[in-house]
Amino acid sequence: MLNTADLLDLLNTCGDPVEVRTHRAVVSVDAFLALESGLVGAICKNLLIRDKQGLYLVVVPATKSIDLKALASHLGSSRLSFADAAHLEAKLGTWSGALSPLALANDADEQIALVIDEALQAEARLLFHPLDNAVTVSLTKLTLENFCQRIGHAIRWVAVPERRS
Repeated sequence: MLNTADLLDLLNTCGDPVEVRTHRAVVSVDAFLALESGLVGAICKNLLIRDKQGLYLVVVPATKSIDLKALASHLGSSRLSFADAAHLEAKLGTWSGALSPLALANDADEQIALVIDEALQAEARLLFHPLDNAVTVSLTKLTLENFCQRIGHAIRWVAVPERRS
């Protein structure tokens, strides 16, 4: 499995320059916002979700609350639920709070499908943790797409439904 340094080396070969910041470890969007990292980009929420057929890494804007039942319909699934922390470590070599599409570099068997909310397509840069929630990178959509292509994970852009209160 790749570590953070290896992952950053790989990212730097995938297109536009990647900005990197180290900081104290954060486990929530609110904690990250309090950092004032100086990085430019959309803050993303990354969720590992499962159904009977497999696993999905779902990426949405940080402020979006997902309607899992409606998302299941969009993905052709009967029922979705959140995967447990054991899946994160065993399949991706990371933990809750550090999950991002970059962790898919450790999914050598390509068992996890990547689903990204269409709302993020308009963003110039995206912010992710590279396997470590004490590090954040800012990268362009082109760099993310090139990275995903290099590691064999196609991005499925979906209008992820939002949960209504």
